[in-house]
Amino acid sequence: MLRQALFALSLCASVAAARDNDAPYARLRAAYAAFDAKAASQAYAPKAFYAENQSGGKPVLRIGRAEIERGFAALFAGIKGPRVLDLNFRFSERTPTGDIGFYRLRIGANGTSDTQSFYGGFATRIERGEFLADLSMDGTLQDFESAAGAVLFNADNELLDAAYYDQFLGTWRARVASEAVRSELKTPTCNILITRSARRLFALDECTGQWRGLQRLAGTKWQAGSTLIADPTASAQSSTYQFTTDGKVLALQVSDRSEQFLLDRPTREPADFSHGQIKLAGTLDFPAQRSAKMPAFVLVHGSGEQDRHGYASIVELMAHRLTRAGFVVLRFDKRGVGASGGDWNQAGFNELAGDVDAAMEYLARRADIDPSRISIAGSSQAGWVVAKAIEQGAKPYAVFLLGAAGSAFTVAEQNAFNTDVRMSCSGISRAATDAALAQQRAFFAAKRDPEKQPQLTRASLAAASFPEVRDWLFPSTTSTTSREWFDVLDLDFDPRAVWQSYAGHMLFLFGSLDDSTDTRKAIERLSQMPKNPRRQVVSIEGAQHLGLMADTQCDSLETRTAFAPQLFSSIDRWAASLRER
Repeated sequence: MLRQALFALSLCASVAAARDNDAPYARLRAAYAAFDAKAASQAYAPKAFYAENQSGGKPVLRIGRAEIERGFAALFAGIKGPRVLDLNFRFSERTPTGDIGFYRLRIGANGTSDTQSFYGGFATRIERGEFLADLSMDGTLQDFESAAGAVLFNADNELLDAAYYDQFLGTWRARVASEAVRSELKTPTCNILITRSARRLFALDECTGQWRGLQRLAGTKWQAGSTLIADPTASAQSSTYQFTTDGKVLALQVSDRSEQFLLDRPTREPADFSHGQIKLAGTLDFPAQRSAKMPAFVLVHGSGEQDRHGYASIVELMAHRLTRAGFVVLRFDKRGVGASGGDWNQAGFNELAGDVDAAMEYLARRADIDPSRISIAGSSQAGWVVAKAIEQGAKPYAVFLLGAAGSAFTVAEQNAFNTDVRMSCSGISRAATDAALAQQRAFFAAKRDPEKQPQLTRASLAAASFPEVRDWLFPSTTSTTSREWFDVLDLDFDPRAVWQSYAGHMLFLFGSLDDSTDTRKAIERLSQMPKNPRRQVVSIEGAQHLGLMADTQCDSLETRTAFAPQLFSSIDRWAASLRER
């Protein structure tokens, strides 16, 4: 009755006006982060009341700021372990005088293995930016995630909760009632593969290769737009993906056509292993048919902050192709990301390669894995990491690399190529581009030999005469206190010697329009090595980085709409040939 009473006077009020009531939630969130009971009580009016009515506990009623402050003090004092609190909210209903919704309290750093999350429902009455009444009630993870809309705070960095969203991942197969219904369909009904990154779901149409980043409308309802990453437009062409709350049925609405799909739920297990003092966490994906001693792959990330799903879920997507071919796949959070310890920002190729070797050792110790048939796959920066792992003693059965400059170039060479392409695509003149590239080369030369600082100074002054290249330039001195990527990574590590001597099976896939890797030159360099029937090099025509279809080299990945069909067929054929050996 209390919940209904709080809203009896405000049910018809404008939801837009309720946005002015964010202030007490913001004060409460900040107070939780600071473990400040007094500050938390200041979110409430002097004579406010706070009530708890949750199953499994005694009813609680606190009236006035002093009582409310004592309640918060007891709460904060009882929290042991990580002293990190994050409070956030989703709303079911907002009015000018109060809200109904759900909250989530995270204890511990977001995404780490020791994080605990607690959920509840709430109903509030608000006046002049203060809570007059606050009723806390039962709530669950499903309640919080099922609510429509974004979280109130820090929505752009909201991570998808694996405990809720992983139930939607996998291959969805069309459920058709009869042959008669099937024959009436104007186009073939294709499987849909749902994957995710840290922050969004993705949908792949397995017939057309169409790939879309989905926009969250609610936990079970997502919408696709016209490109991979860009937010969807409210048009007749937008597709809506509606999952049932138990994750068993997907309803896909495209224009006036609706279809239902059932999930082939993949078999997965958590995987935890260590590299020295660094604890790493990941997932084991298993093929549909398991056997006593199975072949396996370790998947390696590209550059930057990537979890076990990878940039735009490319790691998970590769895992699906390999598990279908009969391999167990281990994918893990890069050190310092998700539930893994360490710091990827300060990890060079040696450290990242050591993580890969630790993953291989973890697989080799498992009774259900054939230790002689553990392979490695990855994309982009993974080329250098995998090459370094082999140089340091790893012996993978096979290696598959997608769009990897680490198959034929040093970091310095790759960065110069990428800079040249992107500056050209940005419309910067040839003279300005050449000045920026000369400054980049001078910077790298001074990194190798500090006595070349005068040349860097001259190159920096020359490049500065072109204002349009300011954001493209490296520092004018190598004497900096911060450690950037060019301080951490080995700029001159040349992987070609590794690939020339490596005796395992190799597949190098490149997009002909890749803006990060010079595909033509990479293929030329690999072809100059002694012939090796175990080394396959494939150029995918009309594909950008990661095998996405493009019209020109200037097309950004975020605006792509589909994978090149040759990408998946090449992976499938090569993986099948490995299984047959």
